[in-house]
Amino acid sequence: MIDSRLCEEFEKMDAPQLRNLLRLICDNKGFTLKHRHGKIFIKPEKVFFGVDGFHDGKPRLDNFRDCENYTERENDVEIEVEDVPIKSKCEIYELVKANKRKHSGRSQTMFKCENCCSDFCINNNPSNDCLWHPGQKTTDLDDIIWADHDPKEDGAIESLIDHPDFEDRWIWSCCSQFGSDWGCKNTRHKVLEEVKEPRNTFETTAEDSSNDYTELEGSDSSDASEDMGHVEKPVAKRPRY
Repeated sequence: MIDSRLCEEFEKMDAPQLRNLLRLICDNKGFTLKHRHGKIFIKPEKVFFGVDGFHDGKPRLDNFRDCENYTERENDVEIEVEDVPIKSKCEIYELVKANKRKHSGRSQTMFKCENCCSDFCINNNPSNDCLWHPGQKTTDLDDIIWADHDPKEDGAIESLIDHPDFEDRWIWSCCSQFGSDWGCKNTRHKVLEEVKEPRNTFETTAEDSSNDYTELEGSDSSDASEDMGHVEKPVAKRPRY
């Protein structure tokens, strides 16, 4: 039986969004839906088609290539994207420490994703949590869809690239889907580059690491201390003799 949360989200979608989800299911690809109680992860099973009227008259599984009127579709433009690498415990600690200095008023384990622009917890970042497009939105300025466009009332076409009323007049260059499509790539979230700090060129000693933790323990922010407690302290390097 279908989950009621899925029905709730499907009712909110328009026809292009539902068609895009159907394409993902038929291609045996998973996707993520945003729900008011959290995220819903959908992983479809293999989809088969039963086709009547072949050879012995019995239904059989087929991909339609045996049909006389079958024509091969042109392959969609795709950009190969590798999954975002998993951060080590030491890297996570350094990111949280930098986040504490730059954004002291919010949870220090929460970061903005560079790909989907959503906030995520760096301690909970599975490989299929981020749904995004690696390409750019493009449009044909001479297309008939812009024939009724009035720059004086609606503004320049280029300024409407993220406007919700015009999103399906744009096409993603990576997958040829409408601008309203949620994403064609599933990866883990990537920390926005702006949070990173340049690291020192010299090697950190055990004494330096100890001073850093003393500073964190003496912080006046209780929220920051609580968040840092969830991040495992990296092992300090031992001096060589």
